[in-house]
Amino acid sequence: MTSSPNFDAHDKPPLVAVITPVYNGAPYLAETMECVQAQTYPNLVHVVLDNASTDETPDILRRYTEGRVPVRVTRNSETLPLSDNWQKAL
Repeated sequence: MTSSPNFDAHDKPPLVAVITPVYNGAPYLAETMECVQAQTYPNLVHVVLDNASTDETPDILRRYTEGRVPVRVTRNSETLPLSDNWQKAL
């Protein structure tokens, strides 16, 4: 997204959530996080559903906690079925 729509000063644009489910996705996760952080939409949140990754996924996610786009991480203590992991986003 390279440009934002014009909003009246009194209007707040709708909140948009980018949801990223991940399990041992360290080889690709930093690139994904960078892409979301680079978005220019003014009311964006990034929800990451870590399905009990055993690789460097938690370390990568910690690097983005202070980014321009807020990151909300839900980490499962054990691997859940895909649909159960997605339910954590609700």
